[in-house]
Amino acid sequence: WLEGPVNMRLLLSALILLLVFCHIFSLDLSLAPGLSVKNAALYLAASFIAFRFVVSRNFEMEMGKFLAFYLGFVAYAIATWLVAGLFIQYKGYSLLKSGIGLKTILVDPLIFFLTFLFGARTSEDALKILKVILIGGVLMHLAALGDAFGIYSVGSYVNEDERMAGPIGEPNSYGDFIAMFLPPLCAAMAMSRGLARLGWVLA
Repeated sequence: WLEGPVNMRLLLSALILLLVFCHIFSLDLSLAPGLSVKNAALYLAASFIAFRFVVSRNFEMEMGKFLAFYLGFVAYAIATWLVAGLFIQYKGYSLLKSGIGLKTILVDPLIFFLTFLFGARTSEDALKILKVILIGGVLMHLAALGDAFGIYSVGSYVNEDERMAGPIGEPNSYGDFIAMFLPPLCAAMAMSRGLARLGWVLA
């Protein structure tokens, strides 16, 4: 059932919306150290995509040089992590916490990137998933605006310096998110017609 493009789009769209709602409502949903419901959903989606390639036998490596360099970087990070934890043994150095941090910073973003790189196989897939990402961004902005103006509150989005951090949790990162959000939003407006265009304009 995962071989159809529509089913893959639904799977990736569900993953995006899960991540969005977890950020909006500040849901950790931890299952174990280094593993949350968000991680589990990501790993499940990645496993489904890998299974699809195994069954269809039509896998073609894309961005091979980038992946090779990135995996080399990850391998180097893992090697230094093991050396620091098992041989040098710095005082206060936790092998488990450092390993979880390494996975969170280096491995999970790679899995997320590969999931969407190989999950969206056509231009239509990419455009539809992009629109879901934009909808998720609109929901996050609405949550931040409601909190900023005291209209409603689903979370506390202001940091200690009284700066709006949004569901992202950090003001500068939220500013970067808004800046990255605008170009695809303009593209969605340009490609839409009628009420759909009006909806993107309002967004």
